[in-house]
Amino acid sequence: MSNTLRRIISIACVLFVATAIALGQNTTGGIEGTIKDANGAVVPGASVSVSGVNVGFSQTVTTNSDGIFRLDRVPSGSYRITVAPIKGFAERTVEANVNIEKTAQVDIALSTGGIATDVVVVASDPLGVAVDTSDSKIQTNVTEALIERLPVGTSFSSVLKLDPQTRGESLTGGFTIAGASKAENTFSIDGQDVTSVRHGTLNENGTGVDNQNIPTALIKEIQIKTGGFEAEHGGASGGVIQIATKSGSDQFHGEAGAQFTTSRLQPHLNSSVAQNTYDYGNPVQRLFALPPSARDASLEFDPSISFSGPLIKKHLWFYGIYSPQKYNATRVTTYYTIDTNGQLSPDPLVGTPGHPSTPTETYIATQSYEYAEGKLNYSIGNTLSGFTSYLWNPFKQSGLFPYGSRAIDEVEPFQAGYPTGPELYRLKGGFSASSVFNTQMTWTPKSWFVLNGRFGYGFQNSKPSNYASGEGAQYDCVGSSAANAYTPVNKSGCTFG
Repeated sequence: MSNTLRRIISIACVLFVATAIALGQNTTGGIEGTIKDANGAVVPGASVSVSGVNVGFSQTVTTNSDGIFRLDRVPSGSYRITVAPIKGFAERTVEANVNIEKTAQVDIALSTGGIATDVVVVASDPLGVAVDTSDSKIQTNVTEALIERLPVGTSFSSVLKLDPQTRGESLTGGFTIAGASKAENTFSIDGQDVTSVRHGTLNENGTGVDNQNIPTALIKEIQIKTGGFEAEHGGASGGVIQIATKSGSDQFHGEAGAQFTTSRLQPHLNSSVAQNTYDYGNPVQRLFALPPSARDASLEFDPSISFSGPLIKKHLWFYGIYSPQKYNATRVTTYYTIDTNGQLSPDPLVGTPGHPSTPTETYIATQSYEYAEGKLNYSIGNTLSGFTSYLWNPFKQSGLFPYGSRAIDEVEPFQAGYPTGPELYRLKGGFSASSVFNTQMTWTPKSWFVLNGRFGYGFQNSKPSNYASGEGAQYDCVGSSAANAYTPVNKSGCTFG
């Protein structure tokens, strides 16, 4: 076998594998149809141009001898399909919608006379909720148009419950699909797998924070498969969730907005009874009527700003968005003890070494989910199309809450010469770096030949915690249950460690 032939075979194998992998994470659809004249006869050799209305895409194909045209690997969105004048027939333009892994059937009848333009409702409903009876897969497609019309949350996981087989479940990563556990689902963004390699849920940073739970402001379409899906998804026996992000088009478009939730609009808390409260030094389980909890003062603020448009019309488009989610909270903790009569009362040890310095202390915590994406879509000639995207989505925590608004007999570890109480917990938190890069190119030299290649890279730090521990000697005190907080002057009852 010659070296040239070996190289050809090697290249073919690499391309085949790349294509197979890309097919496994598909966030595109297709368009096909037949061009006929007014009498129903097919029109071969007709030039059909397909251009995106709200997505960056532009290609021109020619109908075959049977009057059929077809385009594969078309990004989800709305499209304008134009048939050029031919053999005495007028130009004809229709519009259609493409959804993930669905092929829009667009049959066009030409007529003589002037230019004709109309809107055709095809197999895919504009809201993406039409049922495809020819498909064996059980799946739900949730489009941008549907998300805009429904009262959903700010993150994509809130949209999943639109699927009839998905319901909320705190013990399985926030939701369960078709009754499966959290390790039985797979997730991808623009074709890049973002499933956690540690426990199979949506990728999170090790503290239960889902960096990949991207805002709905970035989303073009979500597909939730719950059964009958392809073999390449063999690692999933629950659900396959695929997300396509937005892109630019031939029209400049900008959008800005914000939403917020404040504790001032929440109801006050009532008194409660804590059952089986443990009294240190007295192993008797008792019931205590606790005073009303102090409500945390909190504000969730979710601003969003985006801008998109053409860099080169019909060939190169851009999209950029910044949509962070910020949470700020303040908690006032009151310290209690259980007196000799078994009654709850203010802690008399407040102000003594190893105990809180004041009867109440104020703790502050902030969380910031940063989401920013830049995306380029491109069409080169009539045979090459693709996109490149970069999602930056780190998480930052500043400050922690060690207790609820009511704390009983709190005696904690300490570190000599180090901040205590709110000063210490203000130092705790951490930063979780996270990003997703995707690039994809599709070459369609003939309607029957499609070659697709994709490269993706995802990064996430799974250990963001900052323990706020210094370099000096550390001590643990008898009866301690939480991490470093107070620094008693007298170290009796404490062990070096």
